[in-house]
Amino acid sequence: MHFVEKWGDGFQVKSDISSMIMYEYKETWDYFIYLSIPNDIIINYQKTTFNNPDVSKIKLFIEEVENTMGWESGKWRSLQEEFDKKYYSYLEYQTMLSKRKEYKWRADFLPERYLSIKDKGLIFPIIYNNTRTILSRGTHRAFACGLSGYDVPFFIQVKKDDIVDNILYIESEPIFTFGKLEIEVDYSKKEIKYKKEKGELLHEIRH
Repeated sequence: MHFVEKWGDGFQVKSDISSMIMYEYKETWDYFIYLSIPNDIIINYQKTTFNNPDVSKIKLFIEEVENTMGWESGKWRSLQEEFDKKYYSYLEYQTMLSKRKEYKWRADFLPERYLSIKDKGLIFPIIYNNTRTILSRGTHRAFACGLSGYDVPFFIQVKKDDIVDNILYIESEPIFTFGKLEIEVDYSKKEIKYKKEKGELLHEIRH
């Protein structure tokens, strides 16, 4: 666990593994692949993050800021106060580092973090040392990336037994309106399919 902190204007960086449960300690992880989730899937279907059961108000907030005053003027802070008054209930939750109490509508969302990703990209892609399951963590990064217009980058460990008939099957936690996102990586056809939990095709990439 480490932080990089600059005084003055101030910024803070943490390694992705600082709050990550390290399964199979002392085992060798020797095969990771890099994938991404298309941003339109996040924009249209993500409904929760790890600490926020309903991100719909955040989407409304971002849409209103970007369609009216923009972020540069700083007027978004007044709009945030209006949302706080309108949606005034609180949510308390425990992170691995501290206990937090936030307005429920914007729990797990910091405009400054969103703007940092929007302007400069994501410094730490999400890393999963487990296999075949994604978005058990890193959900707020996925949300911010998607709404910023970027595809969501991630690395996932793959074991030989995970690949069946030259196809790797990955599924997400049920954070979408349709439940789980299913990803099929076909090594023979060199294509990736993104599907709803019940099989409807959402997106396809061919190489």
